[in-house]
Amino acid sequence: MNLERDINSIAQVLGEAKRLDPGFLQAKIRDVLIGYFEAGYITEADLGSDKAYKKVTNELTQLLLGNEGIGGAVDYREQILGLARDAIHHIGIDFALTFYSMYFEHETNALISCLLRQRDVSHKPDEIMKRGWQEKLTWVIEILGQKPPQADFLACLKIINEDSRNGFVHYKWPLRALSNDKQSRDREKIEDLVEQNVRYFKTYSTRCIYRGRKRIIHEKIDLAVQKFEFITEE
Repeated sequence: MNLERDINSIAQVLGEAKRLDPGFLQAKIRDVLIGYFEAGYITEADLGSDKAYKKVTNELTQLLLGNEGIGGAVDYREQILGLARDAIHHIGIDFALTFYSMYFEHETNALISCLLRQRDVSHKPDEIMKRGWQEKLTWVIEILGQKPPQADFLACLKIINEDSRNGFVHYKWPLRALSNDKQSRDREKIEDLVEQNVRYFKTYSTRCIYRGRKRIIHEKIDLAVQKFEFITEE
């Protein structure tokens, strides 16, 4: 593989690619490397290899053309989380919990998908991804070499996914007639509890993906970015 030739192909596609802001290009390259690592498409060992550079070259072309998404995938986690946070203040608790449930499902699937790629599990990954959230976060994640999340988190997730979301989506109870004061107190308590678990699960997922080596791996990513410096040279 000729890396400089591949990078020049980006310039041909864009016409004036090398005149783009160097900081923008370097930030995009770093984002691509981190995104590929966190999605499980490259490993720590790949960061110094042609495999990482080839993937970055292909992805950078798409990013600079405005086609977002690592490896052709679109990540809606932060958008869904934003909808949940907006809904709890402006629409209602039930709508918010439905969005929070969607967020946790996306986060769970992203984590399991990454771990499957890291371990190069090629035998029927689709069947694993079809499992329910409880299976994914207990015996499936153990098989993939990780300790399951803490029991308090799983209990909270059960309430959100099964009691609140399913009850609301399938209309399994009458609408609640609560006073404004009661609604406000409920909203604050629920928001605090759910957001605490959002923070916990993000930390948990990061620990699983990086295996306690996030700082070291990010340093290696920063070194890898330097090998693309000639992109911005005149």
